[in-house]
Amino acid sequence: MPHRRLAKLVNLSPLLLAGCVASLAYAQTPSPFQSLKDALNKVVKQLPNQPPVQPGAQPAAQPSVAAAIPIAAASSSGSAQAWAPPAETAAVPAFKGPLDPAKLPDIGGVHIGEGSEQAVAGLKKIHPGAQLTAIPQSANLPPAGVTLNFGNYQPPPSWDNTSVTFTFDSNQQTVYSVYRDVRYQPNISKQNLIDALRQKYGKETAAANESYAETNDDAAIMKMWWLIDEQGHVQHPSRFDPNTHSPSGCAETNGGADGVSMYRTKASDYVAGRLPAATYCDSLIMLLAVFDRGSSGGSSRLDLVSDSRILLSDAALIRRSIMAMGDAQMGKARQQQQNDLKKANEAKPNL
Repeated sequence: MPHRRLAKLVNLSPLLLAGCVASLAYAQTPSPFQSLKDALNKVVKQLPNQPPVQPGAQPAAQPSVAAAIPIAAASSSGSAQAWAPPAETAAVPAFKGPLDPAKLPDIGGVHIGEGSEQAVAGLKKIHPGAQLTAIPQSANLPPAGVTLNFGNYQPPPSWDNTSVTFTFDSNQQTVYSVYRDVRYQPNISKQNLIDALRQKYGKETAAANESYAETNDDAAIMKMWWLIDEQGHVQHPSRFDPNTHSPSGCAETNGGADGVSMYRTKASDYVAGRLPAATYCDSLIMLLAVFDRGSSGGSSRLDLVSDSRILLSDAALIRRSIMAMGDAQMGKARQQQQNDLKKANEAKPNL
């Protein structure tokens, strides 16, 4: 199944059905004198597929992309100091919107920041006639995204699947994430794939080997990152964080089917006051490519790639979207409370 392949990278873990938050009607409260805090707690409970928020409870940890590829054992040295991003990346850059999709990276011709209708049209061009499956929403809302499924899962395995997810903070749904999983049968030269990625996206921000250690050796590369600002500029330099095994400490984000869940979680965290302060990484678009070893003659080959998984996700757009949805929903909660209080003040006691 396509989502089984998504889970392989997107254990890409630790967002879209959450988008329906902005469209849900706030239910009548049981008492006209309940506090705003109670109203907001009810908003959180209304988010689709969310567990009830318990006092003092912490949100469940999300699985990380790191689960897709084994991470090397941590250094045995106990003298390492806590890692911090370099000074040139410490501040959160100011966004100078609006987004211009033409200047932003794409996967398969689908750009970050473009409208949902344009994205669907772009998907249809990748493999004309291939199946398109909507990522469903609740309450009769438009789809949370769309997946293109091409190929089959019969031996020899071969497929090309792409998922696109949309924001729900306004009437215009916007692409915030694109994920593509391609099986190469026969296997492809890894150097050819690396060269093609650099030609399309520019020199990567960082790369790592199978042990998640940073490397500049193309022969050893199994993972590549591009950190890109919302004007389309790849960020250099960066320092590789030995704790998160990522450039500038920017851990993997979610996309595809798993992106739906994370988007929903972040929306509920914002309404509940648990969303952490923005970081440098929250201002960026991340492009992440992960390769699987190929094989030839029954032997595993580091110079060949059997499967590539590429995720493109705009963390800054996600954050703006979930905050806009949360603000709108909390505004509805406050208005409902005011209406209830007004009715209560106008009511005549029965004595």
